[in-house]
Amino acid sequence: FLSHGGKDYALVSLFFLVLPVLSYYFVKRISDMLTYALNLSFENKALQKESEEKSALLETALENMGQAISMSDKQDHLRMWNGQFLRFVGKVGGTVSVDANLAGILQSVDPPINLEANGRVEYRNHDGLTYEIRQSGLRQGGRVVTYTDITDLIKREQALEKARREAEQANVAKTRFL
Repeated sequence: FLSHGGKDYALVSLFFLVLPVLSYYFVKRISDMLTYALNLSFENKALQKESEEKSALLETALENMGQAISMSDKQDHLRMWNGQFLRFVGKVGGTVSVDANLAGILQSVDPPINLEANGRVEYRNHDGLTYEIRQSGLRQGGRVVTYTDITDLIKREQALEKARREAEQANVAKTRFL
């Protein structure tokens, strides 16, 4: 080492002078990468928490709405439904599960439900309740179907129609009398 004189000594000295700077540089880079990774982890956790909160809010909204609702994927496997849907399908509700075939469930209801295209149909069940069933296709395939009890609305429409007919008959009777 020292036999070559000051040249080797200068190289060793230079190495030991540069080593702390290099060490600082690499430690700083590693520290920055770890900080970045930690920030990503915190961001991930925050996004996950936000997603879980939104999912819980959506689930609460679906369970508290008056309509029954179901959603299936492009193979028509059931992916989502609410408690009102289980009540709507009645006894068949025991067969409702993730991956159950929505068309098969609707065919098993008494009387069976055939939904062929997007749009609206009226359905009267064996209890005499009338439902408006609306079906909408999803862009990625599958469908969302809502089931709304419109029995009271139909009864009100019938009562209004009956009142209108009675008013017309009364008007005709009044005209004959005069």
